[in-house]
Amino acid sequence: MQYINFFKRLDSGEKYIVSGIILSFIFGGFGDLPPLFGLIVMTIGFIKIVRKKGCQEVFNTPLTRPLLLLFVVAILSLVKVFSYISVFNMLGTMLEIVAGFFIVFYFLKNRKEQFHKKMVSILLIGGLITGLYGLYEGFFIVPRRLESIIGNANLLGVYMMFMLFLGLSLFYKKNYKNWAAGCVLFLIFGYNLMFSLSFSALVGTVAAFMLFFTLLNKKLLIVFFIILALSPQLIPGELTQRIESTYTAIQEGDYQRPFIYKSAYEMFTDNPVLGVGIGHFREHFFDYNDPEAPRQDRQYNHAHNIILQVLSELGLMGLLAFLYLLAMIVKTTYRALPFTHDFKGYLCLLFTSAFFGFFFQEQTEFSLISSAIAVLVGILLGWWMALLAEQKKGKETKTAN
Repeated sequence: MQYINFFKRLDSGEKYIVSGIILSFIFGGFGDLPPLFGLIVMTIGFIKIVRKKGCQEVFNTPLTRPLLLLFVVAILSLVKVFSYISVFNMLGTMLEIVAGFFIVFYFLKNRKEQFHKKMVSILLIGGLITGLYGLYEGFFIVPRRLESIIGNANLLGVYMMFMLFLGLSLFYKKNYKNWAAGCVLFLIFGYNLMFSLSFSALVGTVAAFMLFFTLLNKKLLIVFFIILALSPQLIPGELTQRIESTYTAIQEGDYQRPFIYKSAYEMFTDNPVLGVGIGHFREHFFDYNDPEAPRQDRQYNHAHNIILQVLSELGLMGLLAFLYLLAMIVKTTYRALPFTHDFKGYLCLLFTSAFFGFFFQEQTEFSLISSAIAVLVGILLGWWMALLAEQKKGKETKTAN
Protein backbone atom coordinates (compact mmCIF):
# COMPACT_ATOMS: atom_id res chain seq x y z
CA MET A 1 0.00 0.00 0.00
CA GLN A 2 2.85 2.38 0.84
CA TYR A 3 4.29 1.92 -2.66
CA ILE A 4 0.94 2.74 -4.24
CA ASN A 5 0.78 5.93 -2.16
CA PHE A 6 4.37 6.69 -3.15
CA PHE A 7 3.44 6.36 -6.82
CA LYS A 8 0.30 8.49 -6.40
CA ARG A 9 2.31 11.38 -4.92
CA LEU A 10 4.45 11.63 -8.04
CA ASP A 11 3.50 14.10 -10.76
CA SER A 12 2.72 12.95 -14.30
CA GLY A 13 6.28 13.08 -15.67
CA GLU A 14 7.74 11.41 -12.58
CA LYS A 15 5.23 8.55 -12.87
CA TYR A 16 6.42 7.87 -16.41
CA ILE A 17 10.08 7.85 -15.34
CA VAL A 18 9.51 5.57 -12.35
CA SER A 19 7.37 3.24 -14.48
CA GLY A 20 10.11 3.10 -17.11
CA ILE A 21 12.79 2.31 -14.53
CA ILE A 22 10.60 -0.42 -13.03
CA LEU A 23 10.04 -1.97 -16.48
CA SER A 24 13.78 -1.92 -17.16
CA PHE A 25 14.60 -3.67 -13.89
CA ILE A 26 11.75 -6.16 -13.72
CA PHE A 27 12.35 -7.42 -17.24
CA GLY A 28 16.07 -6.65 -17.47
CA GLY A 29 16.86 -10.34 -17.09
CA PHE A 30 14.32 -11.37 -19.72
CA GLY A 31 15.65 -9.79 -22.90
CA ASP A 32 16.44 -6.55 -24.71
CA LEU A 33 12.97 -5.36 -25.76
CA PRO A 34 11.34 -4.65 -22.34
CA PRO A 35 14.22 -2.45 -21.03
CA LEU A 36 14.19 -0.57 -24.33
CA PHE A 37 10.45 0.00 -23.95
CA GLY A 38 11.12 1.11 -20.35
CA LEU A 39 13.64 3.66 -21.62
CA ILE A 40 11.06 5.04 -24.07
CA VAL A 41 8.56 5.44 -21.21
CA MET A 42 11.27 7.18 -19.14
CA THR A 43 12.00 9.53 -22.03
CA ILE A 44 8.33 10.53 -22.29
CA GLY A 45 8.31 11.38 -18.58
CA PHE A 46 11.61 13.25 -18.93
CA ILE A 47 10.21 15.42 -21.74
CA LYS A 48 7.16 16.23 -19.59
CA ILE A 49 9.35 17.32 -16.66
CA VAL A 50 11.73 19.37 -18.84
CA ARG A 51 8.81 21.18 -20.50
CA LYS A 52 7.52 22.06 -17.05
CA LYS A 53 10.76 22.90 -15.19
CA GLY A 54 13.11 23.86 -18.01
CA CYS A 55 16.28 22.18 -19.27
CA GLN A 56 18.93 24.43 -17.68
CA GLU A 57 20.28 21.68 -15.41
CA VAL A 58 19.83 18.66 -17.68
CA PHE A 59 23.44 18.51 -18.85
CA ASN A 60 25.01 19.77 -15.64
CA THR A 61 26.60 16.45 -14.70
CA PRO A 62 30.19 15.35 -14.00
CA LEU A 63 30.19 13.07 -17.07
CA THR A 64 28.58 15.30 -19.69
CA ARG A 65 31.76 16.19 -21.58
CA PRO A 66 33.34 12.71 -21.77
CA LEU A 67 30.03 11.04 -22.72
CA LEU A 68 29.35 13.56 -25.48
CA LEU A 69 32.98 13.36 -26.67
CA LEU A 70 32.75 9.56 -26.88
CA PHE A 71 29.53 9.89 -28.85
CA VAL A 72 31.13 12.41 -31.25
CA VAL A 73 34.06 10.03 -31.86
CA ALA A 74 31.55 7.26 -32.60
CA ILE A 75 29.86 9.52 -35.17
CA LEU A 76 33.23 10.37 -36.75
CA SER A 77 34.03 6.67 -37.06
CA LEU A 78 31.09 6.33 -39.48
CA VAL A 79 33.51 7.25 -42.28
CA LYS A 80 34.96 3.73 -41.90
CA VAL A 81 31.74 1.70 -41.90
CA PHE A 82 29.88 -0.20 -44.62
CA SER A 83 27.05 -1.93 -42.72
CA TYR A 84 24.65 0.58 -41.24
CA ILE A 85 22.62 -2.12 -39.49
CA SER A 86 25.63 -2.81 -37.24
CA VAL A 87 26.13 0.93 -36.80
CA PHE A 88 22.58 1.51 -35.64
CA ASN A 89 22.83 -1.38 -33.18
CA MET A 90 25.91 0.00 -31.40
CA LEU A 91 24.96 3.67 -31.69
CA GLY A 92 21.59 2.68 -30.26
CA THR A 93 23.34 0.99 -27.34
CA MET A 94 25.39 4.14 -26.69
CA LEU A 95 22.22 6.25 -26.82
CA GLU A 96 20.55 3.89 -24.33
CA ILE A 97 23.38 4.42 -21.84
CA VAL A 98 23.57 8.18 -22.37
CA ALA A 99 19.78 8.73 -22.30
CA GLY A 100 19.33 6.57 -19.20
CA PHE A 101 22.19 8.38 -17.49
CA PHE A 102 20.94 11.94 -18.10
CA ILE A 103 17.30 11.12 -17.29
CA VAL A 104 18.04 9.39 -13.99
CA PHE A 105 20.69 11.91 -12.91
CA TYR A 106 18.25 14.77 -13.50
CA PHE A 107 15.39 12.87 -11.85
CA LEU A 108 17.15 11.63 -8.69
CA LYS A 109 19.54 14.43 -7.79
CA ASN A 110 18.80 16.07 -4.43
CA ARG A 111 16.02 13.62 -3.60
CA LYS A 112 15.27 12.82 0.04
CA GLU A 113 16.56 9.62 1.63
CA GLN A 114 13.09 8.04 1.80
CA PHE A 115 12.66 8.53 -1.95
CA HIS A 116 15.83 6.53 -2.62
CA LYS A 117 14.71 3.81 -0.21
CA LYS A 118 11.40 3.45 -2.00
CA MET A 119 13.14 3.30 -5.37
CA VAL A 120 15.52 0.58 -4.16
CA SER A 121 12.66 -1.48 -2.73
CA ILE A 122 10.64 -1.26 -5.94
CA LEU A 123 13.63 -2.26 -8.08
CA LEU A 124 14.46 -5.18 -5.81
CA ILE A 125 10.98 -6.52 -6.51
CA GLY A 126 11.90 -6.47 -10.20
CA GLY A 127 15.14 -8.32 -9.50
CA LEU A 128 13.24 -10.83 -7.38
CA ILE A 129 10.89 -11.65 -10.28
CA THR A 130 13.88 -12.38 -12.53
CA GLY A 131 15.60 -14.29 -9.72
CA LEU A 132 12.57 -16.48 -9.06
CA TYR A 133 12.31 -17.26 -12.74
CA GLY A 134 16.00 -18.24 -12.56
CA LEU A 135 15.20 -20.68 -9.75
CA TYR A 136 12.37 -22.13 -11.81
CA GLU A 137 14.64 -22.38 -14.84
CA GLY A 138 17.41 -24.03 -12.82
CA PHE A 139 15.22 -26.64 -11.13
CA PHE A 140 12.71 -27.44 -13.87
CA ILE A 141 13.97 -26.36 -17.30
CA VAL A 142 17.76 -26.11 -17.70
CA PRO A 143 19.69 -28.08 -15.10
CA ARG A 144 23.08 -26.98 -16.42
CA ARG A 145 23.37 -23.22 -17.04
CA LEU A 146 20.91 -20.39 -16.36
CA GLU A 147 20.34 -17.92 -19.17
CA SER A 148 16.88 -16.47 -18.45
CA ILE A 149 14.90 -15.46 -21.52
CA ILE A 150 17.71 -13.04 -22.37
CA GLY A 151 19.42 -16.08 -23.88
CA ASN A 152 22.91 -15.23 -22.60
CA ALA A 153 24.22 -16.56 -19.31
CA ASN A 154 27.03 -13.99 -19.07
CA LEU A 155 24.55 -11.11 -19.33
CA LEU A 156 22.37 -12.69 -16.65
CA GLY A 157 25.48 -12.92 -14.46
CA VAL A 158 26.14 -9.17 -14.87
CA TYR A 159 22.50 -8.33 -14.11
CA MET A 160 22.61 -10.45 -10.94
CA MET A 161 25.87 -8.88 -9.81
CA PHE A 162 24.20 -5.46 -9.79
CA MET A 163 21.06 -6.85 -8.10
CA LEU A 164 23.20 -8.53 -5.44
CA PHE A 165 24.63 -5.16 -4.40
CA LEU A 166 21.25 -3.42 -4.55
CA GLY A 167 20.02 -6.15 -2.19
CA LEU A 168 22.78 -5.31 0.29
CA SER A 169 21.00 -1.99 0.89
CA LEU A 170 18.60 -3.93 3.15
CA PHE A 171 21.46 -4.48 5.61
CA TYR A 172 21.93 -0.74 6.19
CA LYS A 173 20.43 -0.78 9.70
CA LYS A 174 19.66 -3.48 12.26
CA ASN A 175 16.13 -4.20 11.19
CA TYR A 176 15.47 -7.93 11.45
CA LYS A 177 12.71 -7.92 8.83
CA ASN A 178 14.98 -6.14 6.35
CA TRP A 179 17.88 -8.42 7.22
CA ALA A 180 15.72 -11.53 6.70
CA ALA A 181 14.53 -10.17 3.33
CA GLY A 182 18.13 -9.26 2.46
CA CYS A 183 19.34 -12.79 3.22
CA VAL A 184 16.62 -14.32 1.04
CA LEU A 185 17.43 -11.98 -1.86
CA PHE A 186 21.16 -12.59 -1.42
CA LEU A 187 20.60 -16.35 -1.75
CA ILE A 188 18.32 -15.97 -4.79
CA PHE A 189 20.57 -13.50 -6.61
CA GLY A 190 23.66 -15.46 -5.58
CA TYR A 191 22.16 -18.69 -6.94
CA ASN A 192 21.39 -17.02 -10.27
CA LEU A 193 24.86 -15.52 -10.44
CA MET A 194 26.57 -18.79 -9.55
CA PHE A 195 24.57 -20.98 -11.92
CA SER A 196 24.86 -18.55 -14.80
CA LEU A 197 28.36 -20.08 -14.76
CA SER A 198 29.69 -16.69 -15.85
CA PHE A 199 33.27 -16.78 -14.60
CA SER A 200 33.74 -13.12 -15.59
CA ALA A 201 30.73 -11.96 -13.55
CA LEU A 202 31.82 -14.11 -10.63
CA VAL A 203 35.34 -12.63 -10.62
CA GLY A 204 33.85 -9.15 -10.98
CA THR A 205 31.62 -9.80 -7.96
CA VAL A 206 34.62 -10.91 -5.88
CA ALA A 207 36.49 -7.73 -6.88
CA ALA A 208 33.40 -5.65 -5.99
CA PHE A 209 33.15 -7.23 -2.54
CA MET A 210 36.87 -6.63 -1.92
CA LEU A 211 36.40 -2.90 -2.56
CA PHE A 212 33.15 -2.88 -0.57
CA PHE A 213 34.76 -4.31 2.57
CA THR A 214 37.88 -2.17 2.11
CA LEU A 215 35.79 1.02 2.14
CA LEU A 216 33.32 -0.20 4.76
CA ASN A 217 35.54 -1.88 7.33
CA LYS A 218 38.95 -3.39 6.60
CA LYS A 219 38.50 -5.91 9.43
CA LEU A 220 35.60 -7.43 7.51
CA LEU A 221 37.98 -7.90 4.58
CA ILE A 222 39.79 -10.61 6.57
CA VAL A 223 36.49 -12.43 7.12
CA PHE A 224 35.77 -12.13 3.40
CA PHE A 225 39.14 -13.71 2.51
CA ILE A 226 38.42 -16.59 4.89
CA ILE A 227 35.05 -17.16 3.21
CA LEU A 228 36.77 -16.90 -0.17
CA ALA A 229 39.28 -19.56 0.87
CA LEU A 230 36.41 -21.88 1.74
CA SER A 231 34.43 -21.02 -1.40
CA PRO A 232 35.71 -23.91 -3.58
CA GLN A 233 33.48 -26.13 -1.46
CA LEU A 234 30.48 -23.95 -2.40
CA ILE A 235 31.13 -23.61 -6.12
CA PRO A 236 28.85 -25.85 -8.23
CA GLY A 237 30.55 -28.73 -10.03
CA GLU A 238 29.48 -27.34 -13.42
CA LEU A 239 31.41 -24.12 -12.80
CA THR A 240 34.46 -26.04 -11.54
CA GLN A 241 34.41 -28.15 -14.69
CA ARG A 242 34.12 -25.03 -16.84
CA ILE A 243 37.11 -23.42 -15.11
CA GLU A 244 39.15 -26.62 -15.44
CA SER A 245 38.29 -27.02 -19.13
CA THR A 246 39.23 -23.38 -19.77
CA TYR A 247 42.56 -23.85 -17.98
CA THR A 248 43.26 -27.01 -19.98
CA ALA A 249 42.42 -25.23 -23.24
CA ILE A 250 44.81 -22.38 -22.35
CA GLN A 251 47.59 -24.87 -21.54
CA GLU A 252 47.07 -26.68 -24.85
CA GLY A 253 46.76 -23.48 -26.91
CA ASP A 254 43.17 -24.39 -27.72
CA TYR A 255 41.53 -21.33 -26.12
CA GLN A 256 39.88 -18.81 -28.44
CA ARG A 257 40.00 -15.72 -26.21
CA PRO A 258 43.70 -14.75 -26.76
CA PHE A 259 43.15 -15.01 -30.53
CA ILE A 260 40.12 -12.67 -30.26
CA TYR A 261 42.30 -10.17 -28.36
CA LYS A 262 44.95 -10.45 -31.07
CA SER A 263 42.35 -9.84 -33.79
CA ALA A 264 41.05 -6.75 -31.97
CA TYR A 265 44.55 -5.34 -31.57
CA GLU A 266 45.34 -5.90 -35.25
CA MET A 267 42.13 -4.10 -36.21
CA PHE A 268 43.45 -1.15 -34.22
CA THR A 269 46.98 -1.22 -35.68
CA ASP A 270 45.52 -1.21 -39.20
CA ASN A 271 43.08 1.59 -38.30
CA PRO A 272 44.82 3.52 -35.49
CA VAL A 273 42.89 6.81 -35.52
CA LEU A 274 39.19 5.85 -35.65
CA GLY A 275 39.29 2.05 -35.62
CA VAL A 276 37.21 -0.09 -37.97
CA GLY A 277 34.08 1.91 -37.14
CA ILE A 278 31.40 1.72 -34.48
CA GLY A 279 29.65 -1.68 -34.47
CA HIS A 280 32.04 -3.20 -37.00
CA PHE A 281 34.11 -5.63 -34.93
CA ARG A 282 31.88 -8.47 -36.09
CA GLU A 283 31.98 -7.35 -39.72
CA HIS A 284 35.80 -7.48 -39.77
CA PHE A 285 36.39 -10.45 -37.49
CA PHE A 286 36.97 -13.11 -40.17
CA ASP A 287 39.44 -10.79 -41.92
CA TYR A 288 41.59 -10.75 -38.79
CA ASN A 289 40.96 -14.17 -37.25
CA ASP A 290 44.28 -16.02 -36.82
CA PRO A 291 44.54 -19.14 -39.03
CA GLU A 292 45.82 -20.99 -35.94
CA ALA A 293 42.80 -20.04 -33.81
CA PRO A 294 40.82 -23.10 -32.64
CA ARG A 295 37.48 -21.70 -33.87
CA GLN A 296 37.41 -20.78 -37.54
CA ASP A 297 33.66 -21.05 -38.04
CA ARG A 298 32.32 -18.62 -35.43
CA GLN A 299 31.94 -14.90 -36.10
CA TYR A 300 32.42 -13.13 -32.76
CA ASN A 301 30.37 -9.99 -32.04
CA HIS A 302 32.84 -8.27 -29.72
CA ALA A 303 36.40 -8.30 -28.42
CA HIS A 304 35.55 -9.74 -24.97
CA ASN A 305 37.43 -6.80 -23.44
CA ILE A 306 36.02 -3.30 -23.11
CA ILE A 307 39.36 -1.55 -23.75
CA LEU A 308 40.10 -3.60 -26.86
CA GLN A 309 36.49 -3.16 -28.01
CA VAL A 310 36.84 0.63 -27.89
CA LEU A 311 40.33 0.50 -29.39
CA SER A 312 39.34 -1.76 -32.31
CA GLU A 313 36.11 0.09 -33.22
CA LEU A 314 36.95 3.70 -32.30
CA GLY A 315 40.74 3.75 -32.44
CA LEU A 316 43.03 5.96 -30.41
CA MET A 317 40.55 8.84 -30.38
CA GLY A 318 37.89 6.57 -28.90
CA LEU A 319 40.31 5.20 -26.30
CA LEU A 320 41.29 8.72 -25.19
CA ALA A 321 37.61 9.68 -24.88
CA PHE A 322 36.91 6.49 -22.90
CA LEU A 323 39.87 7.06 -20.58
CA TYR A 324 38.64 10.63 -20.07
CA LEU A 325 35.27 9.18 -19.02
CA LEU A 326 36.93 6.76 -16.58
CA ALA A 327 39.10 9.56 -15.18
CA MET A 328 36.05 11.72 -14.51
CA ILE A 329 34.28 8.83 -12.79
CA VAL A 330 37.31 8.20 -10.56
CA LYS A 331 37.72 11.92 -9.87
CA THR A 332 34.04 12.35 -8.95
CA THR A 333 34.16 9.31 -6.67
CA TYR A 334 37.40 10.39 -4.99
CA ARG A 335 36.07 13.89 -4.29
CA ALA A 336 32.98 12.40 -2.62
CA LEU A 337 35.02 10.22 -0.24
CA PRO A 338 34.62 9.46 2.59
CA PHE A 339 30.93 8.73 2.12
CA THR A 340 28.48 9.89 4.76
CA HIS A 341 27.07 7.33 7.19
CA ASP A 342 23.45 7.84 6.14
CA PHE A 343 21.54 5.70 3.63
CA LYS A 344 22.62 7.83 0.66
CA GLY A 345 26.26 7.40 1.61
CA TYR A 346 25.73 3.65 1.94
CA LEU A 347 24.13 3.56 -1.52
CA CYS A 348 27.19 5.40 -2.86
CA LEU A 349 29.36 2.67 -1.36
CA LEU A 350 27.25 -0.07 -2.96
CA PHE A 351 27.21 1.57 -6.39
CA THR A 352 30.96 2.31 -6.26
CA SER A 353 31.70 -1.32 -5.43
CA ALA A 354 29.29 -2.72 -8.03
CA PHE A 355 30.67 -0.54 -10.85
CA PHE A 356 34.23 -1.44 -9.86
CA GLY A 357 33.24 -5.11 -10.18
CA PHE A 358 31.49 -4.40 -13.48
CA PHE A 359 34.58 -2.75 -14.98
CA PHE A 360 36.69 -5.63 -13.67
CA GLN A 361 34.49 -8.26 -15.35
CA GLU A 362 34.41 -6.25 -18.57
CA GLN A 363 38.10 -7.06 -19.02
CA THR A 364 37.05 -10.52 -20.20
CA GLU A 365 33.58 -9.67 -21.57
CA PHE A 366 31.71 -6.87 -23.31
CA SER A 367 28.21 -6.84 -21.86
CA LEU A 368 27.23 -3.39 -23.16
CA ILE A 369 26.46 -4.90 -26.55
CA SER A 370 23.10 -5.89 -24.99
CA SER A 371 20.32 -3.29 -24.74
CA ALA A 372 19.18 -4.83 -21.44
CA ILE A 373 22.59 -4.25 -19.82
CA ALA A 374 23.11 -0.88 -21.55
CA VAL A 375 19.83 0.51 -20.15
CA LEU A 376 20.59 -0.97 -16.72
CA VAL A 377 24.09 0.55 -16.65
CA GLY A 378 22.80 3.94 -17.85
CA ILE A 379 20.16 4.05 -15.09
CA LEU A 380 22.52 2.97 -12.31
CA LEU A 381 25.34 5.22 -13.54
CA GLY A 382 23.00 8.23 -13.44
CA TRP A 383 21.80 7.26 -9.96
CA TRP A 384 25.37 6.77 -8.71
CA MET A 385 26.65 10.08 -10.12
CA ALA A 386 23.63 11.97 -8.70
CA LEU A 387 24.44 10.60 -5.24
CA LEU A 388 28.16 11.33 -5.59
CA ALA A 389 27.46 14.91 -6.71
CA GLU A 390 25.29 15.36 -3.62
CA GLN A 391 28.00 13.88 -1.36
CA LYS A 392 30.58 16.24 -2.86
CA LYS A 393 28.29 19.26 -2.48
CA GLY A 394 27.62 18.35 1.15
CA LYS A 395 31.33 18.13 1.89
CA GLU A 396 31.98 21.52 0.24
CA THR A 397 29.14 23.13 2.23
CA LYS A 398 30.47 21.63 5.45
CA THR A 399 34.00 22.87 4.69
CA ALA A 400 32.71 26.37 3.90
CA ASN A 401 30.91 26.54 7.24
